[in-house]
Amino acid sequence: MEGKDPTFDEFEQAVERIEEYLIHRFKDIREMGLDANFSMVLGSVDKGGKASLYLFDSRGLAEPVHDNPGFAVIGSGFLTGGNLLLKLLGYDPNRSGEMDLGMLTASIIDSVSEVDSTVGPFLRES
Repeated sequence: MEGKDPTFDEFEQAVERIEEYLIHRFKDIREMGLDANFSMVLGSVDKGGKASLYLFDSRGLAEPVHDNPGFAVIGSGFLTGGNLLLKLLGYDPNRSGEMDLGMLTASIIDSVSEVDSTVGPFLRES
């Protein structure tokens, strides 16, 4: 995989290797009497546009969440605080005058409301 973007299947194999490593590592940590509090999200999009998104828990197990009806990037900071969503939707600050930023904002809020119950949707009761 070195030097190129992984395919969906190659990424899935890499996730399996990471999961195997984490399971063994966290087992060793627990045997030392330590409690590991861990979570990680790992994602990729292959050249064909097929998305992979995995959520790892504190046992090291990976749950594929790309087959769910949908997912959204939620977080704070520059990358996950909306900038990534804007880029995914094609936002370009040099062309922002051509876009309806109110509709874009409403769309992002409505999408996030599907996965975060603390965010009220626009289409249903808040």
